[in-house]
Amino acid sequence: MFRRRGGRSQNRHTFNSPLEQSRRKQLLDPEEWAPHSHFLFVYSIFRDMKYMEAGNYSEAIETDDFVSETNVVTMAALGWFPKMIMDGNQDVLNNSMKETIGFIQETFYSENNTSKLMNQYYNSLTFLKEFLDNSKEKLELVLEDFWDIAVSNNNLEGTEREMFIESSKFFDIPVNIE
Repeated sequence: MFRRRGGRSQNRHTFNSPLEQSRRKQLLDPEEWAPHSHFLFVYSIFRDMKYMEAGNYSEAIETDDFVSETNVVTMAALGWFPKMIMDGNQDVLNNSMKETIGFIQETFYSENNTSKLMNQYYNSLTFLKEFLDNSKEKLELVLEDFWDIAVSNNNLEGTEREMFIESSKFFDIPVNIE
């Protein structure tokens, strides 16, 4: 028979059930992502890549620029899913944001694999393009979101500039940022 001891346990080990482990693996599998996760990923990587390439990602998280850009990322992603917000499903997007950040950190930190992240960036861009029915007007709005993220710190940096131009080419929307 098991007895409960005064609230404090000597054993502080945590147990991850096979179901929990399977769910975590599924969350890290982009093939299983919901549409809003692809939007969050694309916007997050657009924000993060310049920090990763500069090698100061962990320090950047503490900066005002990163916080400002994160607010733009969140609002951009939320803007595509107003029904989720109106139905009070804000937790779904919050959890997706955590999962997306988890995927980025797991991929980047455990594998230090920028090319894998960029491959997923283009896979998610492809998903967005199909999800938005290749509508030029809607894809222009995605590019506007990228622009807002890029210039939220009043400084269009090299990596952001390249990603913005590449994304515009991918969407077949000419831009002139000169």
